[in-house]
Amino acid sequence: MLFLLGVQEPGGRIVITQEDIASALGMKRSAVGLSLQHLQFARIVWKERQGVYQLNPQVAGFTTPAEAEDAIRHMDESFYLDVEDFEERYQAAVEEHQEALKRKAAMRKAPVLPPTDLIAHRQRRSRRVQAAAAE
Repeated sequence: MLFLLGVQEPGGRIVITQEDIASALGMKRSAVGLSLQHLQFARIVWKERQGVYQLNPQVAGFTTPAEAEDAIRHMDESFYLDVEDFEERYQAAVEEHQEALKRKAAMRKAPVLPPTDLIAHRQRRSRRVQAAAAE
């Protein structure tokens, strides 16, 4: 987080890859990715696209206090950090992510259906078409 604060542009925009962060901090890229993910769960930072992140206006640096106040005033209240349920929101985001991972793992382990018997399928379809034409 401190590194991100140091490399941000005015307004909290950060243009840097996870590889560059890892290299600068002497960390593995996977550890950087996990850290960024948890900052996203807490709504402190969000990923705009590959290599571009945005800090929450409540922690971002701005050129003037007026710019900071304006950005905070216009942000969605669900991204406020100074709320009583901050910890609960963070824990819910972590749990939601873990449940999504479990669903994906279950999908990968699901039995593979046998291939469809295309000949039998075509024969049944042909009979239905003939029956409909006869009516």
